[in-house]
Amino acid sequence: MRHAVETDAADMYELFHDPEVTRWIHVPVPESVAETLEFSIRRYHLADPLGKYVLIEKASGKMIGSIDIRLTEKNASAETGYALNHDYWGAGYMTEALKAVIRVGFEQLGLHRIESYHAPANAASGRVMQRAGMTYEGRLRDYERLPNGTFVDSNVYSILKTEYDH
Repeated sequence: MRHAVETDAADMYELFHDPEVTRWIHVPVPESVAETLEFSIRRYHLADPLGKYVLIEKASGKMIGSIDIRLTEKNASAETGYALNHDYWGAGYMTEALKAVIRVGFEQLGLHRIESYHAPANAASGRVMQRAGMTYEGRLRDYERLPNGTFVDSNVYSILKTEYDH
């Protein structure tokens, strides 16, 4: 994991144009590599890099995923979100990245609670959260509004500082 750089734009564009990936994330999809560079890299990742990382395949140097941790200072908590290139699903990359972000949250940011959400039909994401040490808390009904205006349920997982096993 590392912070994004401008040369990640093409790989990030590829990530966010794979229908297997975008069916599970609900963010605006950039229409070009140039738009990815401007909005996803420069205005999101580089403008405020705290807690925002990309995953790199060591052998090729290819940017294969993205993960972030968004803080809520009032509650000493944070929410994580992630996306991984479909070609790399099932290899443990995201579990490793989520564990690293949890470690940063508790050991460096002094958080009390970290949570993450996934679509109920995306059971693989729930397994990532479980393998990273998170506990299933339940389903939030009509929790998220999609860009098309419809509401969808979300499953929520969390881990507390007291449950964190270094």
